[in-house]
Amino acid sequence: MQRFKKEVHTKAGKGVWGEYLEATTCDVDCLSFDSVEDLAEYTETSSSCTFKRGVYGSYERSKGSDWDGGLSGKAALKIAREGLPNLVAGALTLANSINEFNSADKPAWSPSPCGQRLSVPEYLSGNPFHMRRKTPRDINSRHVRIFVDATSSAGVSAANLITRGQAVIALIETLQTSGVSVDCFSFSCCAARSKQKESLAIVRIESRPVNISQSGFVIGHPAWGRNVLYSVGEETGFDGSWSNVLKYGIDETQATAAAKDLLDLQPGDLVIPAPRYSDLSFSNPKQWVTDRLRQVKAGSNGAEEGV
Repeated sequence: MQRFKKEVHTKAGKGVWGEYLEATTCDVDCLSFDSVEDLAEYTETSSSCTFKRGVYGSYERSKGSDWDGGLSGKAALKIAREGLPNLVAGALTLANSINEFNSADKPAWSPSPCGQRLSVPEYLSGNPFHMRRKTPRDINSRHVRIFVDATSSAGVSAANLITRGQAVIALIETLQTSGVSVDCFSFSCCAARSKQKESLAIVRIESRPVNISQSGFVIGHPAWGRNVLYSVGEETGFDGSWSNVLKYGIDETQATAAAKDLLDLQPGDLVIPAPRYSDLSFSNPKQWVTDRLRQVKAGSNGAEEGV
């Protein structure tokens, strides 16, 4: 775990509802973790990380399982370490339905001594070519970093957040089976207004290759953001307020520009901002994944343009 501070600058710009976002310069107090396991160990040794989220206020309590899927922070962190396979099926079904790449660029799985998937019968029979892998596709980007904002409006349902999470997993799965290596990060940046700063908690998710059971829960379950990362954010002053940098309602272009300094973005990095009520990942996750794949294929996110 690393704790550090940085100064972040953002430009003014037009918001999704037509208003202009103000330019912001602020201090950010960051807690950064190299893995889910590191975050878990930190919470176990921190006397102040109490995981009170889930019963934080009357509104959250009134929503019940629709707030966090019925999991406390401690329960969510335990599952994050072990994985939750029942979140995987929907993501794999979605990934298999994507036709962004034509048949010439999407070869069948081939036998190999190493690869992304295992053939259990051949492994048990002692066949050295018991793994399955795909050859690289014709795509500009061979490596991409994906930053998934786990922050969400309290009005967004747990079910919608799970749908969004499955879309993100399907995106990662499709990229990796296309020969694109992926580094995935889950983060939450919120305001610590009483201390006049921002609070950032960020954790790297194992994704080379993706452990889809573990990653699926961390990316796809509302208890991870609402009960785990919010609790960690309280360590650096998060008080329930939206970020002054990543304001609610901004789109991906605006989020990429706002987070350029915050997340040390590089050209080609992909930022998935906090979902809006009408987020495409809720209503049409297949189209959402296809749009993100096209963005990665183009190898551009706006970070190199200074937007």
